[in-house]
Amino acid sequence: MITDPVAHPHAKDLRRAWSEVRNEDWRHLGGAHLQIDGYSTDPYGGDDPITASALLAARRAGRPETRRADPWQRPGPEDWALLAQWHGVRLVDGDVYWTIARKDVPTRRFDQATVLGFFEGPL
Repeated sequence: MITDPVAHPHAKDLRRAWSEVRNEDWRHLGGAHLQIDGYSTDPYGGDDPITASALLAARRAGRPETRRADPWQRPGPEDWALLAQWHGVRLVDGDVYWTIARKDVPTRRFDQATVLGFFEGPL
């Protein structure tokens, strides 16, 4: 999960290093790819899609929108996880994220998954 830069003293350096590795991998893949599970990427380094999914679910349920107190704590059953992320580059550069609450995975409630998208038009 991408965290608030204040949460870890080396978050900026870690994010930069991970971006270099990820971009090199993507270059070898030709840019477009499908990622199953793992950590989502956010093009602008703001809220990651996992946090956004949790906040949207809280809003839909009428609960207060809260963030985890400590980004390094173990995820609980109410926390969300990345199912998949697709990144395309041909006509429109963008990402599609499929996320799900961890509590819905063991019961195979994939109808409860959330789909988020981020797209940029051609330059």
